Amino acid sequence: MNTIKLSICIPTYNRAKFLPELLESIVKQSHGYDIEVVVSDNASTDNTQEVLKLYIENHNNIKLSVADSNVGPDRNYFRAVSMAKGEYCWLIGSDDVIDDGGLEFVMQSLTSNQDVYLQDRVECDIDMNVLQRRSWWCKQAIMEWDFSKDEINHYFKQCNSLGGVFSFLSSIIVRKSKWDEYIPSEKYYETAYSHVFTLLSILKNDGTLKLLSNSGVLSRGGNDHFLSNGVCKRRLIDFYGYVMLADDLDMDALKFLLQKEHNIKSLSALFTGCVSFDVAVIYSRLAGFSHWKIYIAQALGVIRSKVNK
Repeated sequence: MNTIKLSICIPTYNRAKFLPELLESIVKQSHGYDIEVVVSDNASTDNTQEVLKLYIENHNNIKLSVADSNVGPDRNYFRAVSMAKGEYCWLIGSDDVIDDGGLEFVMQSLTSNQDVYLQDRVECDIDMNVLQRRSWWCKQAIMEWDFSKDEINHYFKQCNSLGGVFSFLSSIIVRKSKWDEYIPSEKYYETAYSHVFTLLSILKNDGTLKLLSNSGVLSRGGNDHFLSNGVCKRRLIDFYGYVMLADDLDMDALKFLLQKEHNIKSLSALFTGCVSFDVAVIYSRLAGFSHWKIYIAQALGVIRSKVNK
């Protein structure tokens, strides 16, 4: 019989600098709870493994598996969950932290026996100084959903951010048996949102969801791996991933959330901080500009003329 209620699943790569803070935040709160910590190291090239081994020596509920080679972020998410033995899995980014009381908050929440739990977060700077709390939902949002009865597009309309549809990894807790039912196809493993396919598939197939406000998730800012190739490429990750999800899962309302997330209200908004042709094409389609080729040509022409002056 499984006695582990919660597996905290940590996919990591080259995060030796930040992992101790996360692990300490777990260890000091874990006494008396049936939990385990599983870490999937994506063939780190720094001293991540040495850091982890120090914790493993002192805590028998921490487990580490090291990939033979870097398999990419998406596959590492699933690799971490595959290691888990708990009834529920809490996916946590290896640079984030659980605030004091956060683990108790989650363990109490799990007594409601939902398939998926989604937390809000406290946004911090790179040094974990608190900046603000970020909620994914409107103030009047319904907090418990049963999609055998509720309409999933109704839920999407109550979200004010892609965080409401699982874009932030550390906010997600899921029943492992449900997760294992919906493994994405290969095309999703380069999107950074393979896990979203699984979670939305759970909900689409009569799953249940509980929203957890005032959670203890501390999100470290200024450290987004996906920003390493620039803002344009970072935005493309959202668009390619969520447009694919909307089409494959027949959830067109996801596209409206993309518009809301990136504030697409006018043609000029398409080019704010980004002149990538690919981004402009996707923005134009989502924003409903019927003659997008003309608009793009005109907009890029104006931008280029300004640059060349």
